[in-house]
Amino acid sequence: MRKSGEMIGIYVAIGATLSLLATFSLGFGDVLATLAVLQVIPTLFFASRSRRLPSGMLHSVGLSMACFAVAYLDRQWFTYQGIGLVTTNMLILSGFVSAATGLWLLLRTRRSTDARAVLGDSIIIGLGTWLVGWVTFVQPAIEQGAAPIVVAVLGGLIFATSSVVLFLMAVVLLGERRANPGSWLLALGVVTSVASTIVRSLEIAGYIDDSLRAASTALLTLALIAVAGSVLVVTVVKPSIRPVSAIHRVPSATRQLAQLVLTIASLVFPVVVLAASGPNDLRDRVVRSLSALVLTGAVIVRVLESARTNSSAHAELLRRAQTDPLTDLPNRMVLLERISSYLHEAWRPDRQPTLYFVDLDRFK
Repeated sequence: MRKSGEMIGIYVAIGATLSLLATFSLGFGDVLATLAVLQVIPTLFFASRSRRLPSGMLHSVGLSMACFAVAYLDRQWFTYQGIGLVTTNMLILSGFVSAATGLWLLLRTRRSTDARAVLGDSIIIGLGTWLVGWVTFVQPAIEQGAAPIVVAVLGGLIFATSSVVLFLMAVVLLGERRANPGSWLLALGVVTSVASTIVRSLEIAGYIDDSLRAASTALLTLALIAVAGSVLVVTVVKPSIRPVSAIHRVPSATRQLAQLVLTIASLVFPVVVLAASGPNDLRDRVVRSLSALVLTGAVIVRVLESARTNSSAHAELLRRAQTDPLTDLPNRMVLLERISSYLHEAWRPDRQPTLYFVDLDRFK
């Protein structure tokens, strides 16, 4: 199995090297991307046969890889405008949604992670990123006629969803006590796929010309190769490498601090952007207002949920501290507190506290 791990590492290294070379040649990049698309089929076949990944996560990863692969083929085979452009954007959006679902399912398998809290933070980050994306490039692209309304809106949704994927991937990596090759390859695939999408979106919006199309294709190729390598590491190299979905127990302070910083940043940036620029027309004003309203509602719900969770955790800790784990009856600490209270009340004329001792033989 160690030899299989080395072969997978060499495969990913060769793919990364060829992807770097493909940035200088669009024709070579297209051939390499096509090969990367074709590798999706055997990768998913081996993953399904090994049954090392949970079915939900396997389906999410497979759907995500398939969506990105079909999006590339759609861009190559059909005219990259009109309906073809809308279809490609919908496929990319579906790929990121599937990736986010798979990462959240992965976090649910880890007992040290509060999946509901992570979901709430993901929604807040996605809404904040959507608001920033609308102000910075979606609305300008629509106003300048650089892209149709549907394409521009889909681009904004892709931008927001990709930020959620990056956040979830960061939470996964922060939950690692030791370096896990499967997780880091998955992170490489996530980062390069987001970078490829950003380059492609900037090209559509007219901010850059098509000279970087080869770079976008090379990044997509590297993303497919890295994700395939991550899946193969988990499903093939079983004895030597822990699976990505293994349960980890790490100090939660670092992870919680990172989540807090990212969530606060997703709230501060939209406020700064909204304060720095005013709405251009009625449509812009309506979208900004609705987005800010939904973001505020999400933050309120998240705060209330956090308060409820903290209150429940405090009550549970108090119950465990005051009860015996075997009988669930009040323990010695509660007994001493009650005796002390009754002794203080015994000086009152209307109080006559009584203490009974019950001794059970062979009860431990």
